[in-house]
Amino acid sequence: MNRLTCGLLLIAFVLVPGCTTCSYRAGDQCLVPESCPEYPADQRAKVYAIIFRGFDPFHLTHVEKLREELNQHGFAKVYCVDFYHEAFIEKEIKRILCEDPDARFVVVGYSLGAGVAQNLVTRVTACSVPVDALVEIAPVYLPFTGTGPDLSRVGRHLIIANSYTQPACHTRAEVLNLSGAGFLTEPSNPVTVQMLRDILMASAEHVPPSSNDAHPTVPLVDNPAPLPGQNFEIPR
Repeated sequence: MNRLTCGLLLIAFVLVPGCTTCSYRAGDQCLVPESCPEYPADQRAKVYAIIFRGFDPFHLTHVEKLREELNQHGFAKVYCVDFYHEAFIEKEIKRILCEDPDARFVVVGYSLGAGVAQNLVTRVTACSVPVDALVEIAPVYLPFTGTGPDLSRVGRHLIIANSYTQPACHTRAEVLNLSGAGFLTEPSNPVTVQMLRDILMASAEHVPPSSNDAHPTVPLVDNPAPLPGQNFEIPR
């Protein structure tokens, strides 16, 4: 590896902003019942979608746009992460499931992130983590040895791409060909968005309904914080 290659890799990793959480606008959008009337917000809030970008340090692809589209459909917990966050995401998934046994997960891999998503799903499903779907968008695989990842425990395996040749290890996968779609815009393609929305809806169906009100209360809105002096009784 020459100096120029090392320099470019260093610049790329310095400029990468790191793990991106769900959109700050998602909360208000997802509490609106009209955004997803089929399931209340408390059920949708237990569905986690993890999207691996692949190698995209300058965010030229439409992965973030896909996240925003899913937010508008009523799903707030959509996370965009980079492929080298795989170990961290695995720990977070196990932590979330430990704290909330009703949590459900959907893992998405775009471009080089597809192989990372496969490896993650293989490990977490072996630990009985409920992954309802693995979705690969325009997958690009690095050479590997062995028989490939074990995806037998994942609920659904979907591959979305403009042109795709199905490897032998993906015989269970559904393949959706997007004719005429650009590589950079495949994540935000209307067909991709609709498929992901339907998958998240199916995942929310597995979440047991809460006995509380369908629309959760928002702190400091339904019960505003008292103003100074209001939390003391004035003696008579």
